[in-house]
Amino acid sequence: MGTVTPSKFLSPDQPRSLQQPIEQQAREAFYAHYVSEGSRGWDFLIPYQLSASSPELLNRSIDAVSLAIIAQQRSSASIMSSAQEHLGVALRLLNRAISHTDLTSGNELLSAILLLDLFTKLTCPGPGDLAFWRGHLNGALALIDALGLHNLQDRVSLRILSRFSINSVTSCVASATTVPRQLGLVWAHVTSHMARGEDPKWKLTRYMIEYASFRASVREGRGSLQGQVNMARLFDQSLLQLSQQMPLTWQPVKRTHINAFGSGFEYLSYKDRHVTQCWNVLRLVRIMVNEFLLEHSVEEGREDVVGETPQQTIITLVDNIRSSVYQYAGGCCQLRTRNPKTRKSISAQDIHSQPAHSPKQVLDCYTLIFPLFVAGRSTPISADQKAAIVQSLRFIHMHFGIENASFAANTIENQPDKDPWQVFAMLGSYGFAA
Repeated sequence: MGTVTPSKFLSPDQPRSLQQPIEQQAREAFYAHYVSEGSRGWDFLIPYQLSASSPELLNRSIDAVSLAIIAQQRSSASIMSSAQEHLGVALRLLNRAISHTDLTSGNELLSAILLLDLFTKLTCPGPGDLAFWRGHLNGALALIDALGLHNLQDRVSLRILSRFSINSVTSCVASATTVPRQLGLVWAHVTSHMARGEDPKWKLTRYMIEYASFRASVREGRGSLQGQVNMARLFDQSLLQLSQQMPLTWQPVKRTHINAFGSGFEYLSYKDRHVTQCWNVLRLVRIMVNEFLLEHSVEEGREDVVGETPQQTIITLVDNIRSSVYQYAGGCCQLRTRNPKTRKSISAQDIHSQPAHSPKQVLDCYTLIFPLFVAGRSTPISADQKAAIVQSLRFIHMHFGIENASFAANTIENQPDKDPWQVFAMLGSYGFAA
């Protein structure tokens, strides 16, 4: 299995003109998916969309990431070679600039480091050691310390620190390492200066810091098994309370859809993709925590602190993840392969003519893949639930051209025991961490 990255989901309506330089094509695709309509946390890069007005360090860093994405999409060794050349120049410029850092260049350097970190995550086939997950981010943390948090209070600096915090916490969770104390200080700085304390997504980030510590304690064998079980129970209860305290505008609305064959189904509708993603991250983490409880502590029939067995909790969470798909996949994931009345096969071509989708529409579906993978690989679910999830992923692949959806479906079917966080890296989900 080769490297699988978000490059696979670039929409067919992206620029392909032979007159347009590959660097420009790549930059437009990168901005469409990561900045303009992609992850809001990268909006500090908006001023650098035009290369002519950007510092060389950021130009090289953006080109390295952008070309790497295009190279993976087209399976082009020559474009990847060009991406590596830009990366090499960017690293040399970065090392030179760091030696005489001042406040005026701090944001530029931090932005470059985050881009180079993203390059590493998107071009490696899976999670390696701590250097893979935290190498560049440790460098960014040292730079932040040198600059001083008290000097990083303007809007752009805080947006960069926000992205850095989310990426760093995500890396700690994926590598099962405790969040460094200095990172906790950065998180608190952003919380106080951006008034993010009541933001549900930011609250979830705080719980992810706790989850990283939990995973670290399990990996390192710290404490007794019973202590780890108690920690898992309390953490799951905290996430349940967070879900119950979501603002009214963040609460999903239950709707009913009647399909062409006269049968109906219920699905959950959300304010937007970012709200959906936050909910699904909360759910997938609770699934993994309850899997730990199911494996290590809960006898058959024993109920947890909320009156459900971990198995029942997992099944409910899986159903909620499945119910979040229809809003973004346009119903295609709910369609059956046979007409329930005539039992005749229905081809995908008969249902959809493969229309072009905007980058936003594709990304909406892309952010569903990892939650669906975590749900589909969970052992307590029924064979019918697993089959429905695999079908959803295959329809997302077929209808939206997202090859990674097929990769996730194949992994559920053939390697269900694969470490979810390794798949997280291989899917490139890191770039869109909630």
